[in-house]
Amino acid sequence: MILKDKKILLGVCGSISFYKAFEILSNLKKLGADVYVMLSDGALKFVNYEAFEALSNHKVLCTKTENWQEGINHIEYSKMDLIVLAPASVNSINKLAHGFCDNIFIETLIASKAPIIIAPAANTNMLENEITKDSIKTLKEKGVKFEYGITVKDVDFDITAEKKVAKRLVMESNKGEDKSIDLTENDLVFITNGSMTESSSYGDDETAATLSADLGGSWDLWKNIALKSDEFGKPDKFCKNVERTNWESCTVTVHGGKVIDYIENITKRNPYTGKVVTGGIVTVKDSNWLMSWTINRQPQYVGQPKEDICVWVYGLFTDKDGNYIKKTMRDCTGKEITKEWLYHIGVPEAEIDQLSQDCSAIPVMMPYITSHFEPREFGDRPYVVPKGAVNFAFLGQFAETLDKPGRDTVFTTEYSGRTAMEAVYALCHVEKGIPEVYASRYDLRYLLNAVSALNDYEKPDLPIPKLLAHSIGKKIEDTDIELMLKENNLI
Repeated sequence: MILKDKKILLGVCGSISFYKAFEILSNLKKLGADVYVMLSDGALKFVNYEAFEALSNHKVLCTKTENWQEGINHIEYSKMDLIVLAPASVNSINKLAHGFCDNIFIETLIASKAPIIIAPAANTNMLENEITKDSIKTLKEKGVKFEYGITVKDVDFDITAEKKVAKRLVMESNKGEDKSIDLTENDLVFITNGSMTESSSYGDDETAATLSADLGGSWDLWKNIALKSDEFGKPDKFCKNVERTNWESCTVTVHGGKVIDYIENITKRNPYTGKVVTGGIVTVKDSNWLMSWTINRQPQYVGQPKEDICVWVYGLFTDKDGNYIKKTMRDCTGKEITKEWLYHIGVPEAEIDQLSQDCSAIPVMMPYITSHFEPREFGDRPYVVPKGAVNFAFLGQFAETLDKPGRDTVFTTEYSGRTAMEAVYALCHVEKGIPEVYASRYDLRYLLNAVSALNDYEKPDLPIPKLLAHSIGKKIEDTDIELMLKENNLI
């Protein structure tokens, strides 16, 4: 299809890779297309629609902007020559495939007769789930085109004393075809440099996850880019020592049975109530692997069997022999990690083999998972928007934000989200502040709410003498303290 003067609708779903939509929008406009944008409710959690309006020069269609009088609705926006979903979430793919029309985003897609191109963005396991594969098959049969297998190898820059401009994306298909794209100053490039989950491997009950020092695409890309300027960071500070940056995670699913009794003995609450279970991480201090585990409110996943309890187990010292299983954690199968966990929650050794049959496990080895905690100094990570950068920015855990007074913390989704906001707002000249990292640990209201949550929002039975309780009650009567305590059901 020749794109010049074609009306194209770019649909953006909720995904941490939402920033790539700006690059796609820019490239489509470069090819002469008239691009409109539609945002899902999930996408609105990552980005403000104003940024897309500034780039597309059109009103964005989303739940916040729908206006029938001005023609901003699913019927008008369905009248396009082509629709591109990028990034496309598994949720939207499945809804579209089965006609589950419960929001303006899907309504627009179903109302349109235009061809649809989908660029999925999701965890590999989610894409390979049979339900998702069935949905993709259904959409392909209806003429929807999916694009996979393009890797960005490098970015060429024109660097002078006054400015830095990304000039070319060096890209390759998985068939070895050159897919490189030339860039102008009007294009926008958002670069994820490095990744804590790069080169992760999965195992199962009978297979150990393998530790690999393979750098993978994101680290290779950053290393190539870093050669162009000292201001583009020092990736070797983070990815050179997998023995120091690895740890292993394992999802243990308990399929009911006697193991639940041992969990309840530690948590002091039934995990089937739908309330807080562990209330945080339980660390086994005498574990050779420095094992920790936690159980969130159950069920944790849609469609989770009622008898199942999902436990997240991980160990920091993967090169040490276990206390019960005399093997290093990295050499253990999912079943062996399960047995080590059962040992540490108090299951008698004589019962471990039997009770482990009531569990299934998926171990995941992550060689770079703590790489962002490696010793670093300013300059080791590039600024989100380097000095003089015209059309590119860095995103994620290995980009330095301008956060002041320096409260932001790596190893959080929020950090990555804020770097993306900073990048988009700076390059698109959007006059909007980044949500600050609120110092909630100093706010009594948040602390009281946390206490209430840990108590399942039930009024505590405190062992305070009645006379003393009456005296305290009189002192706080009609004060903000009394109001906050009552709001959190603490009195």
